[in-house]
Amino acid sequence: MMKRLIGTIAVLLLVAGSAGAAAVRVELKASYFRPTEQAFLDIYGGGPRYGGEVSIGLWKGFDLWLGGNYFSREGELTFTKEKTELQIIPIGAGLKYNH
Repeated sequence: MMKRLIGTIAVLLLVAGSAGAAAVRVELKASYFRPTEQAFLDIYGGGPRYGGEVSIGLWKGFDLWLGGNYFSREGELTFTKEKTELQIIPIGAGLKYNH
């Protein structure tokens, strides 16, 4: 899934490059993911989350954007002690206005 996200961002950059005078902004992001659900914390805990966003200027402050994040953890179930793993990959896109 991460390869798909990187591939999509690369395609957006290529399209933006051929768009001429369109402004392109690339953002790399990192944060700490700390869930509030106690059962989730007991199994996986928190951890670093990485992501990025690509914005392409369209017209008079309007930008088209695509972004995503990646969080992955291994854990142990509280009752059976079995190993488990989790990946969360939220992806979003939209139109934003910068004034």
